[in-house]
Amino acid sequence: MIKNLTFVFLVSAILSGCGGAVNSFMTGYTESVLGKRPTKAELDAELKSTIGWSDLQLVQQLGPPEKTYDVDGHRFLSYQANYNVNRPGKAPDYTTVVQGNTAYTTSTGGRAGGTVNYTCTIIFESVNSKIINANYSGNGCTY
Repeated sequence: MIKNLTFVFLVSAILSGCGGAVNSFMTGYTESVLGKRPTKAELDAELKSTIGWSDLQLVQQLGPPEKTYDVDGHRFLSYQANYNVNRPGKAPDYTTVVQGNTAYTTSTGGRAGGTVNYTCTIIFESVNSKIINANYSGNGCTY
């Protein structure tokens, strides 16, 4: 049971993003609570732990998928998240040199602020209502 809850929290953090409830089924557990997105190894291990779960168990733990595809006896359950993170700008450093009666100021460094868009899609594959594989893609799944 603890392992199942750990997985739910980990996937919730990934699909919730950095500070907002992106999907209604994944509310309340965001990166600000978890502290970070998982590493590739951590996410791979957690997804591997779902192999053998029933489709019902997966939906009971994670909620309904956003999309479901059925192809040649295989069912694909897709969980997706898109979220934006506002990155503050950084002021440049200034250096002033005085030569005679003239001051010369130069700036170095700094960066403009902006918004970074993160996405993460986790797809579970099942056959005969049993999870046989899980994959993820996107720049918001791991760090």
